[in-house]
Amino acid sequence: MATKYQFYSSGDDGYIAALGNTWRAQTFTPSTKHRITSIKLLLYRSGSPGTITVSIRGTSGGVPTGADLCSGTTNGNTLPIGSPYEWREITFTSGYVLQASTKYAIVVRVPDSGADYLAWRVDGTSPTYTGGAFCSSGNAGSSWEENTSIDCMFEEWGDTDVLRTLQPIIISQTMTIEMAVIVLLLRILEASLVTQTISIGSAKIKQQKYQRFICIPTGLSGQAGKGIRVNATEDGFELADLP
Repeated sequence: MATKYQFYSSGDDGYIAALGNTWRAQTFTPSTKHRITSIKLLLYRSGSPGTITVSIRGTSGGVPTGADLCSGTTNGNTLPIGSPYEWREITFTSGYVLQASTKYAIVVRVPDSGADYLAWRVDGTSPTYTGGAFCSSGNAGSSWEENTSIDCMFEEWGDTDVLRTLQPIIISQTMTIEMAVIVLLLRILEASLVTQTISIGSAKIKQQKYQRFICIPTGLSGQAGKGIRVNATEDGFELADLP
């Protein structure tokens, strides 16, 4: 179940517009390590702004920097055109593990400009969020300016289980257990997840999940009574033979 972590969700008295090369951002600072899975923003629209892209980036000097750490999209043309505004949720497929006491940025951009824009509700009178501030870019994210007199309405959602669940994968009967483990590890690297069941032909390789590793009893020819253990961390893994 997702948990709401950082947020600033009351006191809105105005809006900032995102359109074309004018990108907007709100920085925030997690107090605990967790995997971010979605963002909720208080939004409305003018005209037809098109696809809204929301991403998480690192920061430097209080403003966004670097490439997207994770991102998601939503259809801006389905937002309301005025009050009541909508808390629109943007989900991140794989998410990203955020470190405690590290400042990140929620970066928002839309393709259209002119009369078609996204309106993000803000507190521009007496903002009180201490973990970050509003940032603005007029050149599509090439450079940014921080404005500590504004906080945007946001909610940051995620979970503390940084080791998540993958769907089963089917592996050819002709594959060796070593090849099967390589495929499994590629999936782990791809999504930073570890719980997995492997099927070879009609026979399943049973897997058990432990606190920090998974055990794959192979039961294959020449491997009876043995298995391979994958010790997993948020950033990598290691293999170990089981006795």
